[in-house]
Amino acid sequence: MTKPTVVLTRRLPEEVERAAAERFEIRRNADDHRFSVVEMQEALRSADGIICTLGDPLRADTLGAGPWRAKILANFGAGSDHIDLAAAKAAGLTVTNTPGALTEATADLAMALIL
Repeated sequence: MTKPTVVLTRRLPEEVERAAAERFEIRRNADDHRFSVVEMQEALRSADGIICTLGDPLRADTLGAGPWRAKILANFGAGSDHIDLAAAKAAGLTVTNTPGALTEATADLAMALIL
């Protein structure tokens, strides 16, 4: 069975990329540059899913030019403010994120600042 193709828009922690490679056929952003609108649309057109980050603005002008092969935008990080959720929904894209991922780190930093 063929693995789904997933584009990693930015470099992710090594263990995350390794786990993704075990489950998916991944395409990495080799030089870790910020995707242009054209590059993002090509990823949406040619992959089954996208793992994006807060540095990837996914606005209506980017998402509205489908149809897309991709069915999911999996955000590596908490929040989804950089994704136009209405445009993603209209394009048939499921949007996910990792809520609570930064909670402990934020609390640790707050305590360090207090001390």
